[in-house]
Amino acid sequence: MTPIWIFPIYPLLIVGPHAAIICKSLGPSVALDIVIGGFTLQGIGFLVAFMIYASFIYRLMTQKLPQASARPGMFVSVGPSGFTVAAVLGMADELPRVVSADFMGDGPLAAMIVKVVANWACLWIWGLAMWFFFVSVGAHWSCARQDGHFAFGMTWFSFIFPNTALATATFA
Repeated sequence: MTPIWIFPIYPLLIVGPHAAIICKSLGPSVALDIVIGGFTLQGIGFLVAFMIYASFIYRLMTQKLPQASARPGMFVSVGPSGFTVAAVLGMADELPRVVSADFMGDGPLAAMIVKVVANWACLWIWGLAMWFFFVSVGAHWSCARQDGHFAFGMTWFSFIFPNTALATATFA
């Protein structure tokens, strides 16, 4: 069990950040539909990833670390949290522009409440991404100390893509 099991759900984790960007160039009524759809799909993706997180943490606690050649794949666990932070904050920022005045009774107030809740919730999710980042870095420490040489493998792409999600979340 490695975080690579998250890959099938990654398309849903990418929808949210794209929705946050796309809705900026659309009219309010269409943008609201995009925000609601993006938030829903992002939530489904993150919840499935969260279940896989539980299996991954259980594996880390009961077995050894993955083989050195597979350890870069541990960085995949950083991505879902990072993309979720970027998506939720991006879509929450657009809500005041896209909701009508009577949305949920008081549109501007509802949008402001969503922004406040999104900021606090995303602070926790960003911390989760940082935790997985440091666990992944720590797992590579023993490999680096042994001989300082890593054999290249396809899992090396996991050093880049998930960490861009963390960088995006950090600047969101």
